[in-house]
Parts: sequence; structure tokens; C-alpha cells
Amino acid sequence: MDDFDLVIEQMEDRHNNRLIPVETAYFYHRTIAMFADKGINLVLDTVIDNAFSRADFAECLAEYPLLRVGVHCPPEELARRERERGDRRIGQALEQLAFVEEVYDVEVDIFTDSVEQCTEIIVQQVMKNSDG
Repeated sequence: MDDFDLVIEQMEDRHNNRLIPVETAYFYHRTIAMFADKGINLVLDTVIDNAFSRADFAECLAEYPLLRVGVHCPPEELARRERERGDRRIGQALEQLAFVEEVYDVEVDIFTDSVEQCTEIIVQQVMKNSDG
């Protein structure tokens, strides 16, 4: 999603108030659908952090098989990682956390579990879904 924001920003002329009057999420969701229509499976790293994105995601991708993964860690750790990355507005993660609707097919905790453990949990859920 961040890359889509950058592409849209480059297409706009913000100094002269010539903006693309469509939410970035609109293009992002339809690009996901376009890949899926061609049989390409994707892993999306996104936060649905506003009402438009939530509604558009649900509408645009309703007919596609999805595995919604909740990735969790304590708020203090989110803030620490945000500061350490240095490329985020401080407080953004906590703001997003307050809006995120917790409707997931599987959940992982990246603070208490290793990347390998989280991956295994997700893979097990994918396999379970493909069996039934």
C-alpha cells in the first residue's frame, strides 16, 4: 500500500492542487483483484485503517478466497519499532491499532513467537483451508 501511495503522489501535482480524486486503496484493491483473476496468489501487508478502505476491500474482494492474518504485538513494542524504523510518523501504529477491526482467520504474535513459528501457524491455516 505504501508503494501505491508513492506512485499516486508522483502522478499528482500537489503544488498546483491537481490531485487524483480517488482513494489510493481503490487502486490497490483492484490491482489485487487483477492479479487474482490471472491465478496469481498474493501476500498482502496492509492495514485497513479507515472506513473507505474497509468497505472497498470488502466489496472489491468479496468473491476471492482470502486468509486474514492478525499480526499482533504489545503497543509498547509497536511504538519502539516505529521509532527504530525512523520512516513512520510517531504514533501512527497506535492510531491504526485503534481502528483495526479484529476479524481474522488466524492470528500470530510477533513479539512472543519467532518468524518461523508465526509462519508455521499461517501455513497450517492455509493447509487446513485448502483441505476443506
